[in-house]
Amino acid sequence: PIDPESDVVVLHDDDFEKKVRMGFEQDWFIEFYATWCSHCKALKPVWEILATTLKKEKAPVAVAKIEANSNLKSSQRFGVSGFPTLVFVREGQYYDYSGARTLTALKEFAMGGWRNSTPAPVQFDTERNSLVRRLDDSNFEHLTQAATGATTGDWLVEFGASWCKPCLLWRPIMEYAADSLRHQMSVAEVDCSTNPESLSRFGITHFPTFFLFSQGKMYKYNGTRELKSIIRFANKSGPDFVKSKPIHVPPPPSLVERFQIHLGYNVQEAYVLYTHNSFVALVLIISGILFGAVPTFFIGKRLLVEELKRTEKDNKKNPSSPQTPPSKPAAKAAKPSSPKGKKSKQ
Repeated sequence: PIDPESDVVVLHDDDFEKKVRMGFEQDWFIEFYATWCSHCKALKPVWEILATTLKKEKAPVAVAKIEANSNLKSSQRFGVSGFPTLVFVREGQYYDYSGARTLTALKEFAMGGWRNSTPAPVQFDTERNSLVRRLDDSNFEHLTQAATGATTGDWLVEFGASWCKPCLLWRPIMEYAADSLRHQMSVAEVDCSTNPESLSRFGITHFPTFFLFSQGKMYKYNGTRELKSIIRFANKSGPDFVKSKPIHVPPPPSLVERFQIHLGYNVQEAYVLYTHNSFVALVLIISGILFGAVPTFFIGKRLLVEELKRTEKDNKKNPSSPQTPPSKPAAKAAKPSSPKGKKSKQ
């Protein structure tokens, strides 16, 4: 039964997204617990006092709890494997708490201690339809009309890459930016790892890079990873927009330029494949000599795509700061495993 006098917010799968909103409207400190967990029972009075204390001090943090075994959808989004699992949710990211379960320690973490932890992106609700449009080399100019600033309005575009770890942290922010700006402009993304013409045309040197396209000009965003900051920028207000100098949008590449771009891109792909697996690259070179370059080229591209998919899957476990080349991510320490009904966190 729910205690009507408790200051701890009780969450469920069906209202989690509506209430928490990925921490964009306020911060959330959430406990994932199990009814059978003895450590969860020991934490309960401390969690109640924490909620009441932060409420009295008017801290911008909501303290909540959710029963993990009966709300698997929410538990899986945060990778819950032991109990209690405590996470601090802010601006589309969450921070695992692994400190002492004392009132003082918990309060310090909620009031800013989370900054010393490594963030991970909140996984999307799979039932939520994305509002961020997908652009590529073939449709960019047709849809945005960026070079002419004609009839399609303003566009806020993220240039990222499938293997880019910081892009994962930006993803929930861009989704909510698209929701907030849906009546004012289009919000989109370009995967530069498969769209070299866009990469070259707009001079992208690191990921993610953000441009606001408006009336034939483009403005680069150099602000912080915060929803309110990039929304202000998109609305052409705030210090980040004032500091951004307008640049004339370059025209789409000519036929000759496209040939040069793709030639360089294919050479780079061959190098990346070599750095990932030199043996496979050497086999492909020999195959090209024996059987011809064209079939070998397509086989090589397929192998490269599969290799980068594996890299992307690993990168999702450990997002970090802005990057330029693909890199092998460090393995993330696993949480103590607690099968249902058997063990709990110590």
